[in-house]
Amino acid sequence: MAEDSFTEHEQGMQQRQRDWQLRLLVALVVGVVGVGLALYATLALWRADGLDLSRALAGPLLEAVNTLLTYDKNLRIAIEPKPNEPMDMAYIPTIGHALAIAFKTDAPQRVGCLVETAHAILAGLDPSDEMAFALAFDKLYSVHLNDQNGLKFDEDRAFGSIDLRRAFNQVRVLDDNQFYKKGMVGMDVKAMRTQPVEIATKHLRNSLQLFLRLVEVVRDLDRKKIAALISARDYEELDWLILTSLINR
Repeated sequence: MAEDSFTEHEQGMQQRQRDWQLRLLVALVVGVVGVGLALYATLALWRADGLDLSRALAGPLLEAVNTLLTYDKNLRIAIEPKPNEPMDMAYIPTIGHALAIAFKTDAPQRVGCLVETAHAILAGLDPSDEMAFALAFDKLYSVHLNDQNGLKFDEDRAFGSIDLRRAFNQVRVLDDNQFYKKGMVGMDVKAMRTQPVEIATKHLRNSLQLFLRLVEVVRDLDRKKIAALISARDYEELDWLILTSLINR
């Protein structure tokens, strides 16, 4: 990968990376099972010295996406932004950047976005805002829910384990926009420590169960009361309403 980036200076290496992606699509039998491909922004980082963003978008990076779209006419690509790691900067750090690429491709109707909670936090953004922005353009294909404590590296903590209110905001955006009819929700989480095999999946259980409980909280909200509080500009009472809903008091 380090020598085969989409944005590598040498044309031969760019082609090797595109060929590798096509072989991956064949291995997944994408055209048969209808699997979408998540294009990770970090693929564009390797050996990017001296390469500016405008050239990357108009040149090899865009060409690579178009190559995949041309190869399989049924393929949808979900671009997953990430602002850093393993490098300190990325070409596609936010959903705005991902949408810019999507609309510039040869088949923009088949290119969308994938929001990961931790990646949005690492960019200093709110995950629910990123999801809402993509939904506004009907470009949110999938989400990877998890949690994040700080800005140093991608932790993939269990969903809602760091910031319950932030988790609630994401679930509310997704459910209010009926995302269950549009895309896929995934839990991109990992265990905090090495654990015995018989309990090694509890981080998955915790994430899924919290998500489902927050769906119930969202659907039980008194929407008329919320509307009245917004109309009255009583935002502190609205905040209290959400907080008490979260702690079931």
